[in-house]
Amino acid sequence: MATLDHIILKVNDLAASVAFYTQVLGFALQGQDGPFTVLRVGFEHCAFAVTSEEFEQIFARIKAAR
Repeated sequence: MATLDHIILKVNDLAASVAFYTQVLGFALQGQDGPFTVLRVGFEHCAFAVTSEEFEQIFARIKAAR
């Protein structure tokens, strides 16, 4: 089976995007690699199972980060 090694996202606001992925989602900022800002995730599969309460807490952090 093929696995996902990396993904490149073009964003309009790099600083805001890095802040969201690091502060809200918990990704680790690894620095620069040429023109790319590298963020590391400690898992291979991104799927989140949360309770309604957890979802509301996460959603509140996302809204506050905007």
